[in-house]
Amino acid sequence: MASTSDGTGDEKRRHPRYRVRKAARTKSADQDHDGALMDISASGAAIEPQTDMESGTPVEVDIEDFGTFAARVSRTPEDDLFAVEFDMDVEEEDRLISELTQIHDEIGLEDL
Repeated sequence: MASTSDGTGDEKRRHPRYRVRKAARTKSADQDHDGALMDISASGAAIEPQTDMESGTPVEVDIEDFGTFAARVSRTPEDDLFAVEFDMDVEEEDRLISELTQIHDEIGLEDL
């Protein structure tokens, strides 16, 4: 998940993150593991893994009720989570933003 700092210690993100718990399966060239989605944005997600994955590893992430996304591990386990950054074109990103907004409005997902 991409983030930048404004020098005050506050994080700025390209897209809002939403805390949501869903089943997630990560697949790489030589690994296939079940885990749990902990939060998601239009640019990436934090996943509670059942395994370690190297930073930079290309993966496919299948998230319950959201679909399957090409991604790359962007941060290795921290607090039992690893982060992935989605590899999407603008149309796919817009679709995910629309879905996240709709779900947020319907069930009140917690913004992070």
